[in-house]
Amino acid sequence: MARYARVVTIALPRARLKEQLVQTLQACELTVMHVGEDYVVARETDLDDVSMSQLVTVEVLIDNATAQSDVTKFDLVLKNKELTLKKDNHCFAWFDRISRAIAENENWELLNNVATM
Repeated sequence: MARYARVVTIALPRARLKEQLVQTLQACELTVMHVGEDYVVARETDLDDVSMSQLVTVEVLIDNATAQSDVTKFDLVLKNKELTLKKDNHCFAWFDRISRAIAENENWELLNNVATM
């Protein structure tokens, strides 16, 4: 199973974070499946070019414990059922795409962006 994660800290009030995350994920052509109190789940739904095992699920877990009035931290996790036999796989391509979309988003200031295991 492929799994890629990063911890992101941005300058944006927590109250606006979910709305901005949903817009960012939708701009990446993902379907938002669920928005909860402290998380957002989205999925790739286009089966034209990939198998079911390659479909990517994106989980954004918002860290409420460390949230400040204008700074928010969240974990970004992408995963699928694809075997990671090579680094340049479908899940990693999506991880790179979404990571760039977050880093380049003009609606917030990126304070910290660290890939994790």
